[in-house]
Amino acid sequence: MAALGAWVRGPRETCCGAEGRPGGTVHPVAPPSLSIHPSLSLPFLYFAFPSQHSVMSSQARFDSVGPATGTDGVAPPPPLSAEETVPVRPVHAEARTLFNAAPFLRYFPIFGASVEAFGPRCVLSVGLSEFLCKGVADYLVRFSLYPMFMVRFGVDAMTYQRMSNLATMGWSMKPLAAMFSDIFSFFGYTKRWYLAVSCVVGAAFAVAFGVLPATKASAPPAAVFVFLTCFTKAAVDILTQGHYSRLMRRIPHAGPSLVSWVWWWVLLGSLVASVIVGPLADARLEWVGVMVAAVLQFLATFFFVMNWYGENTNRSNRAEDARFLRVGLAEAAKDPNAKLQEDGGVVVAEVGDHAMLGLSNEVCVDEEEEEVPPLPTCCCGVFEVNKEVARRNWSMVVYCLLVTAGAVAMALVTLFGNIWALLGACIAVSVFICGFGFFALPLVIAKANLYSFVSTAAYIQLPGALDSFYMAKPDCLPDGPHFSYFFYNTVGSIIGTVCGIAGVVLFRYVFSKRSYRVTFVVTTLVAVVASIFDLIIVERWNRPRVSDHVVYVLGDQVVAGVCYHAELHAKHHSAFPAVSARDREHGVRAACRVRKLRAGRVEYNRLAADGV
Repeated sequence: MAALGAWVRGPRETCCGAEGRPGGTVHPVAPPSLSIHPSLSLPFLYFAFPSQHSVMSSQARFDSVGPATGTDGVAPPPPLSAEETVPVRPVHAEARTLFNAAPFLRYFPIFGASVEAFGPRCVLSVGLSEFLCKGVADYLVRFSLYPMFMVRFGVDAMTYQRMSNLATMGWSMKPLAAMFSDIFSFFGYTKRWYLAVSCVVGAAFAVAFGVLPATKASAPPAAVFVFLTCFTKAAVDILTQGHYSRLMRRIPHAGPSLVSWVWWWVLLGSLVASVIVGPLADARLEWVGVMVAAVLQFLATFFFVMNWYGENTNRSNRAEDARFLRVGLAEAAKDPNAKLQEDGGVVVAEVGDHAMLGLSNEVCVDEEEEEVPPLPTCCCGVFEVNKEVARRNWSMVVYCLLVTAGAVAMALVTLFGNIWALLGACIAVSVFICGFGFFALPLVIAKANLYSFVSTAAYIQLPGALDSFYMAKPDCLPDGPHFSYFFYNTVGSIIGTVCGIAGVVLFRYVFSKRSYRVTFVVTTLVAVVASIFDLIIVERWNRPRVSDHVVYVLGDQVVAGVCYHAELHAKHHSAFPAVSARDREHGVRAACRVRKLRAGRVEYNRLAADGV
């Protein structure tokens, strides 16, 4: 502003006094020949010749502050308060180019904040890959299970009940993909090529599921293919979550926007899948939906081959993890009595003097000067082995292997065992896995894990019996609801998804202000009420006054949809104890424990080389 006033008054040449301080003589110079329009001169004159009130206010502020020492009576401007300080928000280079070409995109909710921090290619590829794999492809396979097994293969309701469970068992093996990718980097990357292989292999298993002959003998191999293709989709999901978890650790303020962006794409994918599978099932073309799922999952390979995720190499990530650890240790070392703790109050390692931590001046060198030594390799250099990850987290590795073994055992018993063998295996695996979790996981995560298991196991579902009852033909069940596939899968799923969005909004503005105990108590009671609607239809209490379609939509889609998504969003919220207790990484790094940290450069170079 002072420059504008000087421009109007005419420039002056100011000479500095001693030591570069203002002072000395002021020599006027000739003003430039520049005419100013009268309408433009008024605001300039305001700044050039401030009002008396402004001068008095400035003088009062000067008197209150007082001259600074050693400035010849010239006081520095008062510092900005915390409310006036605007934090620096990094803008991605590609985002800057995009926003210069289309400025309105910056103001799009969720999208603008995510692209500003992580770039358009990364944000779009993460959203579209989840849309194609976890959204459309996965829901197409799930919605096609009933017509494929019951209509195409001709199995009974009990067999379909058991075979349909294999789809969720494939998702139970997600820890295996996370653990293996953390320990063995594939061609220098911990996620990129695993994601590409998962999409190709998953598409192949989906094609194999869709081309099986329409005989009852095809049911067991079809269940195996469903199990494997769902596992590949789960691998894409967990590795993608691990990638954007690392991005969120770098730029935390944009994390919620990126997570919301991903979930919106998943919900959109479920809507698209429900629209596709209903008409195809009514036309006896249920296998076409499976083929579409295979094609869409294969298309996601493009993002990983081109590395649109922008994933760094394994060595870069290991060095980054070591730097994050060093910064955390340096902050903890500022307090000699501080303790390095995991969230939830579990003390992992005490932080004492600098000698124990290796935080001397010789260790805290510039990041650019550090060189990461070569990593051990195997299989002719195809895999790089992060031995430090497995060594420091051996209990977590064992837990992931046990969860995988339990899922495989349950799948085999489901295929070949009788009802008593299935019951015994279920009890044994459940008790052992939940019990071992209290040894391998932090206590708060183990408790949350046990609660999720008990709440899910107690909510008994009978898809084989209920699906057969709802969609039975008049010649099979004369007094049944006689729902079509279009209504049951398409219309019902669309209404359920819309109500699920309402459930997320309900959590955001209502339950997020309450404790988690209140949230889970309310959602549990609402889930019980939603189950009563199924009982009303089965017992025919609604006939003849109320239509079966209305009761089904109100119970299984409206009430259950709001309840399910509100509870799901609560469990995935960052303030949920189990979520806040785990590290910002997936898989093995989720329960990373720092033990017996040694001093010196050798330790930090080893951390940078082998991981944290």
